[in-house]
Amino acid sequence: MDFDLSEEQCAMRDAVRAMVERDLQPILSAHDPEAVLPKAVYLDIMGVLARQQLTAPRLPGDAGGAGLSMLDYGLLFEQLPPRIGMNLMSHEGCVTRLYLECTADQKDRLLPDLLAGRKVGCTGSTEPDTGSDPRGIRTRLV
Repeated sequence: MDFDLSEEQCAMRDAVRAMVERDLQPILSAHDPEAVLPKAVYLDIMGVLARQQLTAPRLPGDAGGAGLSMLDYGLLFEQLPPRIGMNLMSHEGCVTRLYLECTADQKDRLLPDLLAGRKVGCTGSTEPDTGSDPRGIRTRLV
């Protein structure tokens, strides 16, 4: 079995690594690494990711994503600084859930701002009659 990355995977990995150094590290280096990033700064970061179709990398291209496989998504994720990657993972999960489970009207209303990085989404889930919210799933856009 061959575990080497394909040429396309190496190119994607290298492109994401270069984008991080060129576009994201200058933003991050201006802020205390121990402090929470201000919302405006994080939205700037999301804008950078959106220009690369990385706010929802597993969504199909015709839906505004990059159409990445889980393996490619993992390769992408490894290149991101942790304080960006962890937030992106939460955002991407929210966007994917909305894409798969919402009505057309809800998608039209919610997804454009999330995909463009103008809003950040996060989904919290609990099981019925357990957890902190017995009504179940809650999605919040900020």
